[in-house]
Amino acid sequence: RVIRRFAVRRELKDLKQLKMVVIYTADVERAEERYDLGGLILIVESAYLIHLDGSQIYDRLKHKIDAGEKLAEEELMELMILPLTVKGKKRKQETIEKAVTLGKRLPDREGQLKVIAGILTFTDKVIDRAYAKKLEEEMQMTLVGQMLMDEGYQRGMEKGIQVFIQDNVSENVPEQRIIKKLQANFSLMEKDAINYYTRFSKQTPN
Repeated sequence: RVIRRFAVRRELKDLKQLKMVVIYTADVERAEERYDLGGLILIVESAYLIHLDGSQIYDRLKHKIDAGEKLAEEELMELMILPLTVKGKKRKQETIEKAVTLGKRLPDREGQLKVIAGILTFTDKVIDRAYAKKLEEEMQMTLVGQMLMDEGYQRGMEKGIQVFIQDNVSENVPEQRIIKKLQANFSLMEKDAINYYTRFSKQTPN
């Protein structure tokens, strides 16, 4: 696909070097790395997950999560590919469920969703389909719940801004003073503070 993209743009001369990395699960200990295709010789760089100690990785990540520490990006990736470091479909499924359970304990919701989505992607060929469907449904519910929470927070903040503006207007506080106070108290940009003032200052308090 990369070569095709350069070819379509007539920029093949700019493609100086192309590296292809193939990640093999623990089921593969060795694979061909040089392919002679006649007019093209393809050499790939192999990464064999069998050389990773899955138990050690799991214990290290669990220790950090137990301590309430945030995982680095590299560690999130380790958690995503953890199921591929073991052999056999049964052990992979067991490790998938352990990794998901650990991912759900991450302190931030974004990290949780990222890890679960990554596990679903990397284990697409081996994960139990019923379990995968359950995870996908949980992710959708989590996203919907987050959207509802964000919407509720936004409505609550706007109600607070409305009351703040109308209280200040009733006390004859000057417009520019109210706008400055809105910026300070609600962390608003000046244009947003002006928009809220215009929207709520003429309304009658409930």
